[in-house]
Amino acid sequence: PESTLDIAQGENDSALGETEDLKQVITSVIEQLDEGKGVNLEMLLQACSKRGHDREATELTLDELVDNGIFIEARFGWFALAS
Repeated sequence: PESTLDIAQGENDSALGETEDLKQVITSVIEQLDEGKGVNLEMLLQACSKRGHDREATELTLDELVDNGIFIEARFGWFALAS
């Protein structure tokens, strides 16, 4: 069975749009949904959007996290924590 996450969770956070908050959101979503294959980009974007982060900011922050070795792109469009 595939994991589910209430993507509306955290919708009213007061720190919307802040980079550190977005990094935490991305990390939280990936940690909760990754069952060994990574997390699909569209699912990640949707979860971040529900928390008030726009697509462009999410993609830029995700790219930064990948560049810094925090996450890997396990396969095209799928992201996971780096081991």
